[in-house]
Amino acid sequence: MVSIASLPPLVDKSITNSGCTRVLFHNDPLFSLGNNNNNNNSHHHCASGSAASTSSSSSSLSADIQHQEQLFMQLHRRKFASNADVAHRAESLVDSFLASHYRFQPDAIPWDYLDTPPANLAVVQSNLNTLLHVTADVFLPSSLVAKDLIVPFVIEAWEGMLTPLRLAMMDQREALLGLAQQALLFSTTPTTTASGASSSSGGIMPLEQRCRKLISELDKDLWYLSRIYALEEFHHLSSQQPQQQQQQSSATEQHQQGGKDSMSDFVTMSGKHFGRLHRLENEHRTVVEHWAKKRPLC
Repeated sequence: MVSIASLPPLVDKSITNSGCTRVLFHNDPLFSLGNNNNNNNSHHHCASGSAASTSSSSSSLSADIQHQEQLFMQLHRRKFASNADVAHRAESLVDSFLASHYRFQPDAIPWDYLDTPPANLAVVQSNLNTLLHVTADVFLPSSLVAKDLIVPFVIEAWEGMLTPLRLAMMDQREALLGLAQQALLFSTTPTTTASGASSSSGGIMPLEQRCRKLISELDKDLWYLSRIYALEEFHHLSSQQPQQQQQQSSATEQHQQGGKDSMSDFVTMSGKHFGRLHRLENEHRTVVEHWAKKRPLC
């Protein structure tokens, strides 16, 4: 199997020091959280000053969380755009690869192939033979489609698109954890009102819940990316040592046996190639079976 190096843990400080592209978030609380404890003993401030400070901090915190919500939506859109780009590129690369390596003719069947016969049924049969050959060899270590098409594409997709996206999600997760901590401190720290009465900043609690909701959604996305990465392997063991192969196979078995998710719930980068190949195979087989009875091959 050919696999990229293992992804870092979901929460790993060292990830921020890698050379991968990062998305920097403004108002990141990780740079200011260390100063929060310096103000824990500030009860000597006047009542009106304390109330004004609490109100100002509350407004600032709310603005920071709103900003993170906007960033989350941007990441959400970016995730779907990345998936669409990967799918489109995978289909294009499969068609180009078949045409350049096997003289495959991608326009051999019309789009309405059940109603319109192909111009040359023999070409469709030739394409089908090519597809059957390619799909049969796709998992072999020496297969051309694996070495020259699928593996390079998977590495390119992860390094150029999915890993930067994952790092951005991890950055935002850390930022949201910091904001949630601030909100929680506000909700449990009593303040003194202008009249001298002691009260709790309980109104901030919804802000903490908003952070936790976003964190939960990010965790789902990070989990999904980690799952498809664990599945992103091929039956090409030449680039791994025997011990690495055993560890990789064991990790994959644990993913397949543990958890409620079905493997069909996860679409890997290589899976997009397999999907395209099998779709072409099914379409060509259907055309041959449908039209061979009416227009026998010469």
